[in-house]
Amino acid sequence: MTFEWVSLILGVLFIFALVALFWRIAKKGTSGRAKVAIVDLFELDVELTSEDREQAAESIEQVAAERGKPAGIEEVKREIEGIQSVKPVRVLWVDDFPDNNVREVIALEHLGCFVTAATSTRSAERYLDNIDFSVVITDLGRAGNPQAGVELAASVRQRSPNIAVIAYTFDAEANKHLVADGFAIVADAPAELISAILKRRDR
Repeated sequence: MTFEWVSLILGVLFIFALVALFWRIAKKGTSGRAKVAIVDLFELDVELTSEDREQAAESIEQVAAERGKPAGIEEVKREIEGIQSVKPVRVLWVDDFPDNNVREVIALEHLGCFVTAATSTRSAERYLDNIDFSVVITDLGRAGNPQAGVELAASVRQRSPNIAVIAYTFDAEANKHLVADGFAIVADAPAELISAILKRRDR
């Protein structure tokens, strides 16, 4: 066999090797990935990792300590530990100071919730008119209006009575009467808030 033939065969083998290598890289890069329409995403079961559960529980513990509201911590930690998979849900959180809720949002995100923040009733209503939410969390007073949360709850009921509206405040006991105004619950403890959302996930 001449040198030219050897070179030709080696060249062909080299090209085949390159093609095979690129094919394996492309296959590896796309394996395990699925294209899902946003509308279908909320019908899928999403597996929670142990890290997700641990970080959710840790965030709730931290904010409960900051707020001085430890009620229900052990119960919700046991509830979280028992979760293996979830269906994602959309949560609309309305508060003119969203930075106050960062740890609660972190916990919810680790538990399969997609949290959208709004700082006013007007922006909340725009979201509600265009996106399907399962839960709305609201503070009670905003921008000098102590009835802002109650007015939002009425607006949500008018748009979609199936959406659970949760009031999250610093003094739930003083505002328990607001359940009669359309709130699913009035909560001031982070564990109570998270547990209420978990219980409404499949409704």
